[in-house]
Amino acid sequence: MLATTVLLSACATEVSSSDADQVSMSNGGLLRRRTTTTKAPTTTMRPTTTATPPTAPTTLPLAPPATVPATTTSTTTIPVPSSGSGGVGGHDPARCAALTSAGLSSNRFYDDNAVWNIPASCYRTAVDSARWSDNWFVYSNRSAALGNVAERGAMSIGLLEYGPAIYRADEATTTIRVFSSAYANNLWGVPEVPWNPSWVPSPGNDHEIVILDTATGREWSLWLVQKDNWSACITWENFFAGFRGGVDLCVGQAMIGRNTDGSISDFRTASGISQWPGRGLGAVTPMVLIPRLDEIEAGSIDHALNNEAYNTMFGGACTAAQMGTAAAGRSCGYAIAPASRFEGLLGPEGACGSAKMEATDAVRSTTVPQGTRFSLQLTDSEIDSWLTSRGYTGAKRRTARIFAVALRDYGWIVSDTTCWDSNMSAEGMANPAAAKRWAALGIAPSDGSTLLDGLIRQDRIRTLEPPTNAVVTNL
Repeated sequence: MLATTVLLSACATEVSSSDADQVSMSNGGLLRRRTTTTKAPTTTMRPTTTATPPTAPTTLPLAPPATVPATTTSTTTIPVPSSGSGGVGGHDPARCAALTSAGLSSNRFYDDNAVWNIPASCYRTAVDSARWSDNWFVYSNRSAALGNVAERGAMSIGLLEYGPAIYRADEATTTIRVFSSAYANNLWGVPEVPWNPSWVPSPGNDHEIVILDTATGREWSLWLVQKDNWSACITWENFFAGFRGGVDLCVGQAMIGRNTDGSISDFRTASGISQWPGRGLGAVTPMVLIPRLDEIEAGSIDHALNNEAYNTMFGGACTAAQMGTAAAGRSCGYAIAPASRFEGLLGPEGACGSAKMEATDAVRSTTVPQGTRFSLQLTDSEIDSWLTSRGYTGAKRRTARIFAVALRDYGWIVSDTTCWDSNMSAEGMANPAAAKRWAALGIAPSDGSTLLDGLIRQDRIRTLEPPTNAVVTNL
């Protein structure tokens, strides 16, 4: 039995801008929707067997429990689903200790004990690892879910359209007041953000800008930034608040990193757990799980990575009686820690239109709970062989290796829902300075969709036990 966090979905209205047909909060979370088709098949079908995990000690890793966000409304006790119960394999104490020690000197964000900053080798393998690993491998891309075996296990890196444009506060030339067009923001007390008129958002549907203040550890996320077309912000609420079109900044939603108690967080020391939804999986601060250029240039990404998957689990939500039975994940859905909300409460994401998953038990059984964490099992020599098979040399080879090692040593967490490609958002190239830095790392805009091709094989994926047994149903 366990104490399970139960969260309520946030209410929202539709976006009233030109992006209204591209985004939604119908299931209680921001959707990063893909409007482009998946890339043409370039790889062959991966092996269909799962790897046999090594034996692990019987003690659980010393992982901190996920902090319950301030939006929690009730707590209940329900049985643990199989993915949260005891497991074997994957926990390597020596490697856990070595990576933990090495991470202390890295330039990653957030507290060293934050769940995203704990190495994958510190966690045992879930007892039903094969179920979730196979589901992710086969169905996390829409093309693969429709039968394109060459797309199984493919994960793009969002470098332009779906990589946030990140700017530093010390490069700002002024400040600007921010108003939201449809969704509530959490800028109370700090309505102005550092600003530079030359800053541009990512060019995809998200139109996202992230601003980082390295002096204070503050982080702002501006989503659906409308620098020119600010008509969506002409609302009675904004009018009475003093909105000035063409002077103030109009966005779909604005967010500053806050701790669970509502205080402004410091990305140098905070856990990354927030009181405000920052990703589909729930209340996290803007830069959680996002790989930054500073990290890649330094030689390593020492934290788990984000993953936007097509096959995130959807509802209706499991009841207490259904949890721990065969119905969980087939007839009903849920999310697991470190997720703090069940984004798919109302069913498959409606904003995907004709691309959305079918709301059937058969399809639900192919999904993966948001919050699920995976990692790769492969050696340095296997990484070298993959790099050589891809023909990578020089700076590009070094960068690809950094991502491969991160996927092995820290893994990835299913954090959001996509309508198309499985994707990992990274610091984006919309910032011209960032584009030059990526180029020095051997990476062009077109590399994002293919850089990891052939790396993620079915027999290399393991599912990690969650950091706590918290199961989120929003009931």
